[in-house]
Amino acid sequence: MTVKFFATLKLKLGVASVEVDAEPGLSVGQAIKRAEQSTGRSFWSEIFDQQGKTFPGGMVLLDGANIAHQNGVDTPVGDAETISVFPPAGGG
Repeated sequence: MTVKFFATLKLKLGVASVEVDAEPGLSVGQAIKRAEQSTGRSFWSEIFDQQGKTFPGGMVLLDGANIAHQNGVDTPVGDAETISVFPPAGGG
């Protein structure tokens, strides 16, 4: 499974994506934790609050579907191929 990073997160990590193993029963949160370990850089707290919800302005997609409209970080990855992580952003 591919975990893709966008915007400032991509710049911080120095990579656009990483591959993680996705066995049955794996959740989006677990896959992102594996991606965090793979990069060797901590970024969970920049994406999620203490309850595991994405910060306003941020978004995590599982094959294009926002996990906020599913079971959040507990959403099972199933046969999904891509998790896209967008850090909170602002602008004007």
